[in-house]
Amino acid sequence: MGAIKKFGNAFDERNNYFHKLYGLPKDKLFKIWNAKDSLEWQNNVLGCLKFLSLQKFSCLKDASLISQVHKELENALQSYQP
Repeated sequence: MGAIKKFGNAFDERNNYFHKLYGLPKDKLFKIWNAKDSLEWQNNVLGCLKFLSLQKFSCLKDASLISQVHKELENALQSYQP
């Protein structure tokens, strides 16, 4: 379980690294999404995901496939018996 907690901040950091790798600074990202800050951008993205998927996500983490896969992987690791 310790190894899983060690990577717990991966979800929080992946968007920052993704946009840095592709050279899209936050100010341009916010402008594209018509947002003044990170919170407004997250709300805009969440609204878009809800519209496209017809789901009722309460936050971006709930809408993330990576987050869902992480939960499944965590459960599989906890129940694994060699």
